[in-house]
Amino acid sequence: MIKNNFPNLILLGAPGAGKGTLSDYLINKFNYVHLSTGNLFREAIKKNSTHSKLITDLVKQGKLIPDFITNDLIEIKIKDLLIANKHFILDGYPRTINQANFLKSICDIDKVIFIKIDQDLAIKRIIGRVSCSKCNKGYNLYFFPPKKENICDVCGGQLIKRSDDNENTVKQRFLEYSKNTLPLLDFYEKQHKLFRVFSSDESINEFCSKVDKIIQNRNDNY
Repeated sequence: MIKNNFPNLILLGAPGAGKGTLSDYLINKFNYVHLSTGNLFREAIKKNSTHSKLITDLVKQGKLIPDFITNDLIEIKIKDLLIANKHFILDGYPRTINQANFLKSICDIDKVIFIKIDQDLAIKRIIGRVSCSKCNKGYNLYFFPPKKENICDVCGGQLIKRSDDNENTVKQRFLEYSKNTLPLLDFYEKQHKLFRVFSSDESINEFCSKVDKIIQNRNDNY
């Protein structure tokens, strides 16, 4: 197994930029721990926590979760990883300068990778994605559809679509993203931690190899 001697990372990018795909690659190749705010929110909802109803309502509307909830969930996870001396990827966090300052108060981030993507392509990626109700295998109706319509290639389960993966909600998420997240580029660039990589219709291997070089210090930027 590859040792966790790689930098702690933040992945920044609009919805549909490919943060999840890149995270899977880095997890498999470099044994990273993946922290996704989306997964943390879904966990909180399933546990029927104090904030579960508020989280549910805001996600359906395509709005951001308040910082005090997000920071709480993130801090617990990161402190556990720091104690275990494990390196991690933050996906979907921080989204605001306030969150970035909070994160800076609890841990060091080594590199921030910003995934640039055309908005129309990102929207198509999002509204086309579906996943298996049994094994969670992901597909995209436009780019990598299942062999049989609505049926998982792996286990034969039914494919389902997230309720918030619709065009209106996605556009709202883009507005929120532009308003709150883009200022983070300047925040991390001033700290000399920001790296840019462009996501397009190229192969997944080509895209991931660019980030591979950044992770292993074989190139400065893209």
